[in-house]
Amino acid sequence: MDVRTDENDPEALWVDAEPQEVATYLGLVDLLRGLQGELDNSWAVLGEIYGGDAKLRELGLTIRRVRSTLDDADRLGARAKYVPVRAKFRTGDELLKLLVGPLYDDNPNIGVRELIQNAVDACREMEDVLAQRRHPVARPNLRRDADVVVFLEELEDGTGCLTVEDNGIGMTPRIICDYFLTAGASFRNCEAWHKQHDDETGTPRVLRSGRFGIGVLAAFLLGNEIHVSTRHVDEERGVAFSCRLEDPEVELRWTDRPVGTTIQIQIGNSRVVDRLVGDGDTPGVDWDWYGLERPRLARGMLLRRTRVPNRHNPSPILTGESWLAPAVSLPSPGSELPAKWRRINYPEFDDLHWTWELPWAMACNGILIGHPNLHASFC
Repeated sequence: MDVRTDENDPEALWVDAEPQEVATYLGLVDLLRGLQGELDNSWAVLGEIYGGDAKLRELGLTIRRVRSTLDDADRLGARAKYVPVRAKFRTGDELLKLLVGPLYDDNPNIGVRELIQNAVDACREMEDVLAQRRHPVARPNLRRDADVVVFLEELEDGTGCLTVEDNGIGMTPRIICDYFLTAGASFRNCEAWHKQHDDETGTPRVLRSGRFGIGVLAAFLLGNEIHVSTRHVDEERGVAFSCRLEDPEVELRWTDRPVGTTIQIQIGNSRVVDRLVGDGDTPGVDWDWYGLERPRLARGMLLRRTRVPNRHNPSPILTGESWLAPAVSLPSPGSELPAKWRRINYPEFDDLHWTWELPWAMACNGILIGHPNLHASFC
């Protein structure tokens, strides 16, 4: 590599380079782009400071531009053994659309589970923050005196809206951009989370159900557009936004609200609404995913269409607002176990219980995750 002044441009620095592999090429391109940025910023600062003074305005840099043999990628590519481009895996909205259905078996109830999971985790994190700081924080007064409220509203045309509210820790703009809107990125796995919620031995003080950063992806099983309003416990203002998977950009707007998060999903498909409502005497049972007493969860529905009884659904589901009784009750971590429950010591979990008495599910930290004959609860 040769570096010299440009004979045709005395204010330019010329870099003659012939990198032999794409990694070196990309590294040099980034280096020269950064150097040009520094020169541009320096000239701008000098002009801002000294431009108004007749004696000092002549102060400046002798070099203003950086040019190189790498500027013409086509010309370089004609003689190099590699293609001088930055090629890498990217996650586009079309790929996300393809992943949503197969990942969750096209089951909208799973979308509700992921949202409940994130909301419950946010409440646990909030309790940990309050225990460490010991000062009051303005939090929303949710219906039914709950920490998390999940409410399905059916409209007369068969569409609907699912709302998940929590009085948890909330999200900052950075968390929204770097984690919530990035599929596969979980804030609960990052250093900042552990710094806030780990004890002196490096062990988290709070239970975590969601760890893989796929909650927002699962929300699109329910509808094509989500509306989010949130405020982090460390922020003076909240943030609100709406988004679709195909949106090229998302506008975050400041909003006044208490600490916590509200997510609304517009459900434009009546079949999704029907599946969430369910059949028979226990509507909504397929999204009864949570089984602990704290944080407290309340589930409700407002139905506006009458369903006619048939042989598959002999009991009509009534219209109007109703709150759903939980069908699941799990032991709390560290609590005295009810009869017919047993505890197992296992190093990867703080608490592990199991029983054969329940016909449905495996659970992790209060969230149901499967349907084997053996029921187990991991904490």
